[in-house]
Amino acid sequence: MIKNRTSKIFFPLALTTTLSACGDIPGVEQTLLEYRIKSATVDLDNNGTPDGTLNYFYDSAGRLTKIDHVYTDDGVDDSSLNYLPKAILLPDDVNTDYQEIRSYNFFGWPVGSQITRTHSGSGMYLDIISKYMYGTEGINSIVQQRFDESGLYRTITVTYLNFVDGLPEQIKYEYTPRPYDEEGWVYSYANLTRNDQGRVETLFQQDDYGILAEIEESFIIERDDAQIASYKVNFKEFSLLEDEDHTVKFEYDDNCLTKEQYKMQGTSLGGEYTEEATINYTHDPATGTPLYLEIDNNSDGTVDARMDFEIEKGPYRIFTYSTLRAPYLSTYPTFQALDQSSELKHALFCTTAPSLVDTE
Repeated sequence: MIKNRTSKIFFPLALTTTLSACGDIPGVEQTLLEYRIKSATVDLDNNGTPDGTLNYFYDSAGRLTKIDHVYTDDGVDDSSLNYLPKAILLPDDVNTDYQEIRSYNFFGWPVGSQITRTHSGSGMYLDIISKYMYGTEGINSIVQQRFDESGLYRTITVTYLNFVDGLPEQIKYEYTPRPYDEEGWVYSYANLTRNDQGRVETLFQQDDYGILAEIEESFIIERDDAQIASYKVNFKEFSLLEDEDHTVKFEYDDNCLTKEQYKMQGTSLGGEYTEEATINYTHDPATGTPLYLEIDNNSDGTVDARMDFEIEKGPYRIFTYSTLRAPYLSTYPTFQALDQSSELKHALFCTTAPSLVDTE
């Protein structure tokens, strides 16, 4: 049976949790920490001069309400990153101004978000508006609208299906055609399996253009107890004969995330290709909060980019959803949707995510 309450969990390194000040939310577990990120600087060429700054805003209950990213550019060519961290937001096009606003209803339930990205060079922008709809199990659908300079160009509807003990075993995506698409609606189904704590272990997804599956994605999440040990993703795009294997391995010191190791091997009409990257995290041993991360873009021992965090004391509320797997901002592969997974958000602050099911 799914849990609809905030769990009492004991965290190391001076981190604590209290009973929710927001009340129960269907299909959501809440963790309340006493430290949070106030701001972060991003140095995309590791020359000591930041290329961008992220500022974080919260309400009195510790809910994240806004993220602002301002790209400043120091005049030095930025690193073209092969891989972005999975535990903290770094906009997928880092040379942009980025704003995300998260909204909540009167009862404190998350009900949507709006993302605006403006490219610093061309002035092009993209707005993404997402709205969450609740059922008895929690969030049972998401409607996302995407806008550009010409207006609305695509709507994505996500529906959660086949609930077992409050957890969905299937996700359906419906995409309206973009103005330049010849096809009609695109349908995509993702089938899930879960472990005994309700966390996703496998996912298989196909994008159906009405005749043949155009894109096929599958991934396996391996875990060591409540921590993610690795993602293994296979991505196929049949029209281009693309076949890619992505692997991300995670390392921890107790509950603290210390390393992400990424490797991709692929084949296409153009031949074989590979990508690698390593991200190392450093924490404050007194509080368990992140100090900085370093990105080694080709796993060759050099630091190509760095992100430094300014931490403040104040409530920080992390939501762990039974259903939420928002439409991804990147085109593919699927595991980009897991960038901000609850488990990695917890590990960034040296703690573990709560179970989604009662195991008592």
